[in-house]
Amino acid sequence: MDNKASLFLFLSQSGEVDCWPVSCPPVVDCEFTQVPEGQCCPRCVADPCQADTVRNDITKTCVDENGLTRFSGAAWTKHRTECTLCQCKNGHVCCSVDPLCL
Repeated sequence: MDNKASLFLFLSQSGEVDCWPVSCPPVVDCEFTQVPEGQCCPRCVADPCQADTVRNDITKTCVDENGLTRFSGAAWTKHRTECTLCQCKNGHVCCSVDPLCL
């Protein structure tokens, strides 16, 4: 994955917006990546729930709390909790609570 050509950094300095290309090191041998807040370049993360993007492998499924099989990339609201959104990320169930919903 070559990130060098497509990333730009936008900063506000004294009310002005500057932008320029950013050279990111290649991310290799990494299943899950995340771009930390305030940064432009992705980094490897071990936890798929922290990943910004996941290449969904439909052969890797998840089982939800009701015993239903979910394909990678599927998202659902957790049973009896409207504020909890879950997603299947390559065999891992990742859930988060929307604090604005509580």
